[in-house]
Amino acid sequence: MCAAGTLAAVLASASAVPLSTSHGASVTPGSRYLALGDSVTFGTEDPGVVPAPNYKDPSSFVGYPDQVGAELHLKVVNAACPGETASSMINPSAQSLGCENTVSSGPSAYRPNYPLHVHYQGSQLAYALEYLHTHSDVRLVSLMIGANDVYICVLTTRDGYNSKAEQQAALGQLAHWAIDTRDVQLRGAQPGPDGAARMRLHRSAGEAYSGGCRRAGLVVGG
Repeated sequence: MCAAGTLAAVLASASAVPLSTSHGASVTPGSRYLALGDSVTFGTEDPGVVPAPNYKDPSSFVGYPDQVGAELHLKVVNAACPGETASSMINPSAQSLGCENTVSSGPSAYRPNYPLHVHYQGSQLAYALEYLHTHSDVRLVSLMIGANDVYICVLTTRDGYNSKAEQQAALGQLAHWAIDTRDVQLRGAQPGPDGAARMRLHRSAGEAYSGGCRRAGLVVGG
């Protein structure tokens, strides 16, 4: 497996886990499951599959949250966006790989052109926190994010993200980001100034992670 592929696997294994069983409550049939993430969570299919995907109908895309929801009899709310990155999940104007924007050699932006499973303005994180504040029956929250940050590094670095310095920078930031994300999602669901403070901590850590390959000094044009 190439270096970038190895890192992508680490990212996925670190992120595709339940962040919360809301306030310690048990997961019960009929309760809600809030799924967050990128194209894997969304259930995106490539244009070449048969039959061809209908991008104008988000219900035609089935991801792992639908399977989990069916197995546990949960009401699934899937807020994922194809191409989402650690930074764009927090700030929709930040760099993504096809959610709100893209890089020159990446896929076209999805969200401006096609509907998501749920409609919301602003960032995915802001929607998630608001949803948790207004729905007391959420019993499961999951997050899968980070692979697109690696792919951006592959597409925008001169060496295709194969240098040890780049990989160490991104992995180091991932460790901090993963810890801070869980702190924000678990405690940020509780309204008040304390939750807002942790949201700012998440913003700082997430933006630092996605800039890991840039700080290595090998970004094209950087």
